[in-house]
Parts: sequence; C-alpha cells; structure tokens
Amino acid sequence: MTACQRPVSQVSSATNAPKVLWDSVNELSKLDTSQVMIKDLWPAYFSFRERSAYLSKAPSDEEFNLLLDELIEKQSVAMTELPNWAQQPSIRARMKVVYTYLNQTKSLFGLNQPVHSELNALFMGIKDMDQTLVLLRNQNNDSLLFVQDTLSQIPLQD
Repeated sequence: MTACQRPVSQVSSATNAPKVLWDSVNELSKLDTSQVMIKDLWPAYFSFRERSAYLSKAPSDEEFNLLLDELIEKQSVAMTELPNWAQQPSIRARMKVVYTYLNQTKSLFGLNQPVHSELNALFMGIKDMDQTLVLLRNQNNDSLLFVQDTLSQIPLQD
C-alpha cells in the first residue's frame, strides 16, 4: 500500500494555514440596545448577542474555540426561551441560520480549515436578526416597549 504521495513540506504547509483570516472578516456591529430594547424582553438573546461581539477579539485559537462552544449553547438557550412576541417564522428562521453558521464555523475550525467565509455569514445572520427585531418593534408601534415600561406602574389590586 502506498501512503500519501505529497512531500512532508506540502502537508505541513496546508495545516499551518490560518484558520481565521481576520482581514477578510467583516466586523460585527455593536447592538444598539436603545433601538432594539431586548435586554429585558428577551434576555437570552441579549446574552448571546453580547458575547458574539467578542468572537472577533479572541486572542487565541483555544479561546476562539471555547467562545464558539459558549455561543452555540447561548443560541440554543435563546431558541428555547423564545418569548411569545417573538414566536414568528421570520425570527425562528433567522435563529436557525445563525445556528447553522455557528456549527459550520465550529466544524471547520475543528478540522483546521479557514472559517472566514462562515464568520462573515454568521455575522450577517446576526445583523439580519437585529434588523428583524427592530422591524418587529416598529411594526408594533412600540407597543412591546410600552407594555414593558408600564407594567411596573400599574397598581396591584388586593
């Protein structure tokens, strides 16, 4: 039987390729909580979104991998804790897209493959989710925020 016919120098150069080409990864914009107001309305997503901003700041491969694991867990918690007002096909579909790209990034990273295109798609999916939440808020004429803000002001009856 014959083994791989490539010289050792070619094999090692293929595995030493950078996994994340940060020059080709778009920056994930900060979540404008004053526009979306999901911190109190959907805390699980807010937690996921807040941690996802650190993905492009991971100082090492180990921390990047751990952050991917954490984000996959936080995203699945956000899906299971989907509030009633967010029980819409548009939100579910966007969350599934984010879940898919998170797992693709994790898989490729584990296989020592470049993940920059998956990260770009992941960041675009997260931005799309943010825009959907803003649109949902605008379509409801701020009624979700009104209810959240006024609940504490309603007097309780005995």
